[in-house]
Amino acid sequence: MKIGAIMTARMKSKRLPGKSLYILEGKPMISYVTDSFKKLGMPYEFVLATSTEAEDATIESFCDSSGIKCYRGSHEDVSGRVMKAALKYGFDAFIMVNGDSPFYDWRIIKEGVDLFLNSECDIVTNTLPKTFPKGFSMEIFKTKVFENSYNKMQDSDFEHVGQYFYRNIEKYNIKSLESKFKLEIINLSVDSSEDMENARIIIKNMKKPHWEYSYKDVYDMYMKIKEDSK
Repeated sequence: MKIGAIMTARMKSKRLPGKSLYILEGKPMISYVTDSFKKLGMPYEFVLATSTEAEDATIESFCDSSGIKCYRGSHEDVSGRVMKAALKYGFDAFIMVNGDSPFYDWRIIKEGVDLFLNSECDIVTNTLPKTFPKGFSMEIFKTKVFENSYNKMQDSDFEHVGQYFYRNIEKYNIKSLESKFKLEIINLSVDSSEDMENARIIIKNMKKPHWEYSYKDVYDMYMKIKEDSK
């Protein structure tokens, strides 16, 4: 089975335009995601799926200079964009990666891949129930299942990848991962300038490469920063 990873990223953002390539402590934010994924040590192809909007040519240029495969598709139909990227590169299944989550923990992804490969399922997710902080969501889809369901999607299903499947959960074999720790559901993704500043402070306080910190480590750092700021 050929499994790949597809990261969605774009330059147009209502709350924080240009965040994907925002220089965060010396490198573009999405580089934190790609660098973390490399630590899986598995020969899975990585594709960055962006839109055909003119401003996203800068993301394509980033991919070219970084040796990353790039797929450009619909701006609004994100589900269609990732599905077409998966089909183009011949993925039997794909891991969904969000470009606004610089603290991605590759250990969660590895655990999800292991579960996917060792069970007869359509989807693996750690969002049902939500026990991980926002910014550590992990989903793996069988490409054929996704393709067969695509024509049934409606309205916001095209914007929110996975929403259709969770709304019709009884139709699919879905396996879930849950956090080993009882954590408050906080936001560790980057949606605003405040989130970006929080990410900058966390990274600045890291004494080791960011991929060496688990999701629990990042959570603890965030909570300490918030406590110290009171």
